[in-house]
Amino acid sequence: MIVVDQAPAPGKATNAAAVVAFTLGRRHGRLVGAPLRELGLPRVGREPILVRAIKERLRTDLQTRLTLTDLAREFNLTPFVLLRAFVRETGLSPHAFQQQVRVGNAILLLQRGMSIAEVSAATGFADQPHFTRVFKQQMGVTPKIYQAVFA
Repeated sequence: MIVVDQAPAPGKATNAAAVVAFTLGRRHGRLVGAPLRELGLPRVGREPILVRAIKERLRTDLQTRLTLTDLAREFNLTPFVLLRAFVRETGLSPHAFQQQVRVGNAILLLQRGMSIAEVSAATGFADQPHFTRVFKQQMGVTPKIYQAVFA
């Protein structure tokens, strides 16, 4: 980790990372080397029990259209508190997290040779075009191309 509390001296061979760290630190007013929580970055490793429970709920019920309000009611929170806690820990909204889980499950089903329509229905997408659009956004290729290459 680079901690820079003064500008690198001009004319000396400097580490480019030190220059960037100093510039970003001055521009954004944050300390280099500050804890991840202060920088607004998600922490890796232990996550709060609440976020773990929400993630498990989203993973186990891919077919249900869970809204932020539904989740908040289920966990006895306001939607804003739930969203803020979830995003702080995962870097994603609950919906984006669930979409990632759905695409991950879809990949396994596509590799097993299931049709795209069956995969779409089995993973909880509204319809096949919705599945194709989300899959392409996350994977960079359509499900058909992915299946042709990896199945």
